[in-house]
Amino acid sequence: MPRRRAGDAILIRTADQTIFIDTGDLDEHPKLEAALKKENIKTVDKLIITHPHADHLGGASVLFKNCEVKAVYDNGEPTTAKFYRDYLKTIKSKSIPYRRSSTAMCSTSAAASCFTF
Repeated sequence: MPRRRAGDAILIRTADQTIFIDTGDLDEHPKLEAALKKENIKTVDKLIITHPHADHLGGASVLFKNCEVKAVYDNGEPTTAKFYRDYLKTIKSKSIPYRRSSTAMCSTSAAASCFTF
């Protein structure tokens, strides 16, 4: 039986935007940092978090530290976990536009290239 993977990050790049859907797990920071460097990502136009579990939101601090994040979307599901509280504090302290929504709109004008880490 194949090993089930959870909590990947998905990078979508178009000619106009760089979008992350989720950010991987807390223990995957080095892999995410290496991928940002390899792909020369310095700006994230949209960060979309599907839900606030560590295996989906755990790498957000890496993006906030290494990139200009222009907008953040999540599903609004609350949690009391420290990593989630830190995520919200960072969004507020950096004045990043933030929207809680069950859907996040992504307008693209070209086919996207997707990478999983």
